[in-house]
Amino acid sequence: MADTKQTMINLVGTDRETIISIILGAIVVIVIGALAFRYFRGNNAAVEATPTPGIENQQVVEVEELPQGEVMTEETTEGQIPTNLPAKYTVKEGDSTWKIAEAFYGSGFNYVDIETANGLTPEQGLTAGMSLTIPRVPVRTADSAAAPQGDIQTEEGTMPTEQTTGPTKGDDSAAQAVMNQE
Repeated sequence: MADTKQTMINLVGTDRETIISIILGAIVVIVIGALAFRYFRGNNAAVEATPTPGIENQQVVEVEELPQGEVMTEETTEGQIPTNLPAKYTVKEGDSTWKIAEAFYGSGFNYVDIETANGLTPEQGLTAGMSLTIPRVPVRTADSAAAPQGDIQTEEGTMPTEQTTGPTKGDDSAAQAVMNQE
């Protein structure tokens, strides 16, 4: 009987240690999970709208979903500019700079302005959760889509664009060069 009692005491002691170990392990996992969540969320956390320097103290609007419907614009000396810009947008799965430009500007050709304002290269893809600045620039059409004109206003300030020239309408030299390589 003494052996049975001693065995019961040992089992109860072992169970207590196991339960304490499980509780402490769970606390460690929760703390590490919370720290990892804060780390990965980092730059994507909601930021209060701040004025964009140089644009009549316009507020940067945080946008959760892509705008739907007709884009409201105002006439300026530079051209038609959407009234809801500048903005910050968090990329969702399946987004592209063309799709985002279509939603904010009503023209996919403004993808160049989004890439330039965010320091993206054409080779880079977007990842879900990435925060993009949508600059306040004129709406581009097929005829005006060659390159950004003038400076782009970002949340950090004015960013000059390089004045590059692209092919002109009817110029098929690039297509000819590709065909000659084959």
